[in-house]
Amino acid sequence: MQLPLMSQYPPHHENSETRPYRHLQPAGKQTDLLTRHTSPEYRLIPVLFDRERRSESTLVWRIELHGLPDSAGPLRFDVARDVVLGRSGGAANTGVDIDLAPYHAFEQGVSRRHAMLHPTADGLYLIDLKSTNGTMHNGVRLGPGVGKLVQTDDHISFGGLAFTLKIVGQLRLGERD
Repeated sequence: MQLPLMSQYPPHHENSETRPYRHLQPAGKQTDLLTRHTSPEYRLIPVLFDRERRSESTLVWRIELHGLPDSAGPLRFDVARDVVLGRSGGAANTGVDIDLAPYHAFEQGVSRRHAMLHPTADGLYLIDLKSTNGTMHNGVRLGPGVGKLVQTDDHISFGGLAFTLKIVGQLRLGERD
């Protein structure tokens, strides 16, 4: 199955799920197509995405979080609406969409509701949610409530927890499997 990318971001080549197969493409075909040879491992978030308001044309940002401690590989998400990153703290419903607790978030100073990813048609923005230990974007501290446009391979830190954010591309919800 092929998914057309709708952005200027090239696919990240270390991801075997989205590696382009240029040698398999017919002559004259664009190389901005993604070919998936196995089922996707991308999780649509937020989980409680309102099914009545969602349409097949909803824009989705496909991202990966690389370099988290004790992770077997990158975390893969399809971001459809505002997404809160933080740690669960053991509570059942903390309002966190991406739980960083398994990656030593508490020890690294990650707040329960640390930051938000805000998707728009123009880009994906990172916003600090008044976290205790701050949010860094490529070595620059974000102020509380300040949004910063993120690009692929940006380095993000929540307190002492650092990772690389990779933007694989954009697609429409109807283009997911």
